Amino acid sequence: MLRLKSAGFGIDILSSIGGAGHSLVFEVSAPETGLQKAILKIFRFPVVKDPNNLHNELDPYIYFDREERAYSYLSKANSPLFPRFIRSVVISSEDEAALLEAKLLSFRPASYRRKLRTLYPADLPLKALMVEFIPGPRLSSKTPSQAPELGRQLLKAIEIMHDCGVVWGDAKWRNILVIPDGTERYGGVLINQVRGLDSTSGDRLVVLDFSNSHCWIPQNFAGADVPCPKESAQWQAMIKQENLIIEGMISKWAIILVPLEVVSTEQDPNITI
Repeated sequence: MLRLKSAGFGIDILSSIGGAGHSLVFEVSAPETGLQKAILKIFRFPVVKDPNNLHNELDPYIYFDREERAYSYLSKANSPLFPRFIRSVVISSEDEAALLEAKLLSFRPASYRRKLRTLYPADLPLKALMVEFIPGPRLSSKTPSQAPELGRQLLKAIEIMHDCGVVWGDAKWRNILVIPDGTERYGGVLINQVRGLDSTSGDRLVVLDFSNSHCWIPQNFAGADVPCPKESAQWQAMIKQENLIIEGMISKWAIILVPLEVVSTEQDPNITI
């Protein structure tokens, strides 16, 4: 078992869950803090297409920044429809070397640093997020047994996201977990109970993965994408486009639900999420 010490306390890597596009995902524990299980997402640096063209370079932490920011905004809603955010972690050079030696990093951070050595420090560290571990399978396009209820939960999750100033930007089946009814957590407590859900029986839905998200509240993130004003046509177009994607996903289950509010009458073809 590999122990990381970057957080100031030991983080034990229990298993690799694989890649999530912009990050590598691990199931971990932190016994010193009483945290028996959590998810650690170590973010990749973005792909460098042309190191000679500085205008095309991305912020090295663009995906980390987006996800951290989204979790920060969503935590204010305190909703069981999203994983709980635990903390951010800057990976030390010693821990990075240990991860490479254990063959747990499927990319080479040193290669990125070499390409952009004129822009960023040679010791540019990797960054990671720790979030709540939630047992349950990822959703698929196959109609679930409790489609109407899960559809309502998904619509509610999108409504909360948009109210919090977050556009998910990555709406797809694999980014949705289903917690089976009666799932237990540590101490034999039902997961629905411990997450503050009502006693109604049935599967529960959790939305995750926000590395492609957009947030409307302006922030001073050097080099990161600049969030657009909430009242802008661009923001409204992104919300409309995401609403249409969600409605399209739910319609594949052949169920009828109250449609999401459409906040603009015209979709900007130049807007992508």
